[in-house]
Amino acid sequence: MLSFGVSSGRTWAALVCATVVGCGADRADQSSGAGGAGGAGGGVGVGGASAGGAGAGGSGGCARQVSGGWTFTCAVKVDRTAWCWGDAPDLDGFTESAHPVMLPSLGADVEQLATGWHHACALTKAGVVRCWGSDETGQLGDGDPASATTFASGATAIASRHKHTCAVKADGSAWCWGENNRGQIGDGTKLDRHVPTKVVAIGVAATKVTVGSSHSCAATSDGVVWCWGLNSHWQLGDGTTEDKSIPTPVLALATPAVELTAGHDFTCALEQSGLVWCWGEGAGSTTPKVVQGLGSVAHIGSGWLHICAVTTAGGLRCWGDNFTGQVGDGTTDDQLDPVAVFDSGAVGVAGGHYHTCAVMSDGTLRCWGQNAFSQLADGTDQTQTSPVPVVGLCP
Repeated sequence: MLSFGVSSGRTWAALVCATVVGCGADRADQSSGAGGAGGAGGGVGVGGASAGGAGAGGSGGCARQVSGGWTFTCAVKVDRTAWCWGDAPDLDGFTESAHPVMLPSLGADVEQLATGWHHACALTKAGVVRCWGSDETGQLGDGDPASATTFASGATAIASRHKHTCAVKADGSAWCWGENNRGQIGDGTKLDRHVPTKVVAIGVAATKVTVGSSHSCAATSDGVVWCWGLNSHWQLGDGTTEDKSIPTPVLALATPAVELTAGHDFTCALEQSGLVWCWGEGAGSTTPKVVQGLGSVAHIGSGWLHICAVTTAGGLRCWGDNFTGQVGDGTTDDQLDPVAVFDSGAVGVAGGHYHTCAVMSDGTLRCWGQNAFSQLADGTDQTQTSPVPVVGLCP
């Protein structure tokens, strides 16, 4: 039975299931993230994050953002080229590699990567979104020739997780596409959407978006967090277990949310003040509660059933499910409360399915957790319970 360190009078067991999330977002570079976006990540950077991904490295560094999928990892370098490793979606003839491989067709204009179950999306500086990989539920958003121009420009953040993807546009609108069996697209239906579909009923300009396994959340400019989709484990944060096919307001923050991240059965928001709010069974609360023991936080990211936070001092704290070492504390013991992974030097973090990666202040990457598909790129296929350097990405 696993519970988490939130300021709640009760705790809840975390239910371990099997699906995928990506990472969070990139705050410094995205002014949000998608997934702070992150997110998905389904991840975050400086800060998805998600997840989709973790963000910018230090001056003169190598890695700018990282995002974790189910069995693979992708990163954006400071020259804005995109690189992936592990068992990754097919692009440019690359499907599996134990070391980072550049994706030349994406060019050198990538702003953010967001990764899902076995698909990924890239956001360029020009606001173009391009997706590749598995498309059985429409998660690439290319189901109609007209969709090619839907995000020819104007996107500011993206988030991918299991089998759906979401984006925020410069006009404040939120769009999602892909699997919609639990209402995670947010259009009032439960029909899969093979083209980008506008999220309804938010009303105020969206600034951030994140994607869990089958739910989605967005933060708006007035400080409100909205969620929709699967709610069987309170991941929407409204205190019920009823799925919602249209957005429902969850949390009104005193200061705006600067990042969001989501896993299978939880969601978290980072407030501009540095407080982290989490909710859902995987976060130990049916409604939003402040996570204790973190201090002031700069970035957040998450995996399937674990959560991480980068402090303003550069420390990294993670907690949650840890059976493959994804928390990074050198053990495989589940951690109820945040534990130290780094005391300093971290600037972003992103969780894959059962692995985690951090961007360090010198621009290098460190990863840990499950490694059966070489998603850690450390030259082995062995699980790592402590951070190891990514080999072959940086000089």
